[in-house]
Amino acid sequence: MAKRAPLYRRVATMRVDTNRRNPGAVVRHILSRLQVPSPSEAAT
Repeated sequence: MAKRAPLYRRVATMRVDTNRRNPGAVVRHILSRLQVPSPSEAAT
């Protein structure tokens, strides 16, 4: 992974820190960065 990390950083369109976040929080963060309504927002 250490060898691939620089390449991943160069080509990434988004970087998300997942430390201390549960999966739901990671998803909400990604959706907000993509400006996609969350399921609860889409239902209203």
